[in-house]
Amino acid sequence: MSKDDINLLLTRYITNQASDKEIQEVKEWLALHPENELYFIEMYEAWQNMLYTNENIVDEDAAFDKLNNRLFNKKTYSKTWLYIAASLIIIASAAIILYPRQLVSQRNTIAAGKGVIKKFILKDGTQVWLNAGSVMEYDSGFGITNRNVNLKGEALFDIGHRIKNLPFIIKAKNYIIRDIGTRFNIKAYPGDKNLEAVVLQGEIAVEDNAGTTGEGNRIYVKKHQLLKINGQLKNENKPDQISDATYNKLNDVQIMQIDSSQTYIYEGWKDDHLVFEDISFAEMAKVLERRYNVNITFNSQDLKDIRYSGSFRGIPNIEKVLAIIRQNTPINYQIQNNNILLTKVEH
Repeated sequence: MSKDDINLLLTRYITNQASDKEIQEVKEWLALHPENELYFIEMYEAWQNMLYTNENIVDEDAAFDKLNNRLFNKKTYSKTWLYIAASLIIIASAAIILYPRQLVSQRNTIAAGKGVIKKFILKDGTQVWLNAGSVMEYDSGFGITNRNVNLKGEALFDIGHRIKNLPFIIKAKNYIIRDIGTRFNIKAYPGDKNLEAVVLQGEIAVEDNAGTTGEGNRIYVKKHQLLKINGQLKNENKPDQISDATYNKLNDVQIMQIDSSQTYIYEGWKDDHLVFEDISFAEMAKVLERRYNVNITFNSQDLKDIRYSGSFRGIPNIEKVLAIIRQNTPINYQIQNNNILLTKVEH
């Protein structure tokens, strides 16, 4: 099929005008390559954005330019396609009157406080485990006009397929994560420098939210891969006053293969299993603070920098955790209510 034929087919599919044969053609085209699915997602998102604009009067010529710019990065397409595209904007404008504005503005918030892990199921069948100190938001249109969620913190997603024609999209920190698979963990706490994504089944695509598109702005993470991002995905347009070494450090992106037998390291938290592999005591303290609803302070930078590896399963309170750590780490601790002071033992 030509580009125009594909665009016409996707337009009919998005507006629920496709025949059974055309629906099957769309599914077969989407299955050919992940890029096809992402192209469809971008087109669908542009349609959803226009659906809730405040433009009640549509100028046909302006509609051509608008959709051409939004969907296709200012490339020129045939007038036949643009007339079809303009109809999308007309339908969107009409929808503004037909749909209540409250549908757009109403937000649903699910929060897991410190010391709490929450499991819930969204209306599309997606199972979500929300780690301690995390918040997830979605609007009233979830499962109707979109499957978009905002995440601050950590969550394990097992994507449902009850609603297959809407892409599942997560916005976390300055990134957009698109589901191309079924089960993955996203860690994006506001206080942490990194975003981490681990794919346990299937595949995801991650891109920054800077408004740019293209392969240079997108990373694919496949089954049993761990993605760590500190900065942005692209290393373009570096300011002259920043050295190459500093800039590369700020834009650090790593993809690592993980062993299938070690997936519990990244999803074990949902079953009260905390695993630490060669991380600093300061990083570990953040996890313990969220898990046990405490505040941890250190009396020295040296103590913060100590590296630690270990695991804890079903430990009911922070004092028992600290007692275990003290067996092979030179620390003392004082606990007063929810405040903990860690001090280094000098030999």
